[in-house]
Amino acid sequence: MVKDFLVAVTPKLENYLKDNISSHENMVEVIKTAVKHADTSCFIAFHKQKGTTLVIDGDGNVLEKLFLSLPENIWVVLEETDAHTTCVAMLPREY
Repeated sequence: MVKDFLVAVTPKLENYLKDNISSHENMVEVIKTAVKHADTSCFIAFHKQKGTTLVIDGDGNVLEKLFLSLPENIWVVLEETDAHTTCVAMLPREY
């Protein structure tokens, strides 16, 4: 059985997408990467670096480096139930 997959972004992150400050393609890459590391942690942080982004789990361990430019750090929280997976992307100041 395939689970439902729900994705939500907070208002300020949504404004970045609407105003083309961050691209939809970059956000899709952030979500895909977070889901890829969901076994490691339900909290994945994307730390903006110069021209790259570090992917970090909830314990502060670097999971990988992406050649992806983000306007600022992004946090992703994943929650799984038997029926679905929920993924919420937010800016740290929106927590």
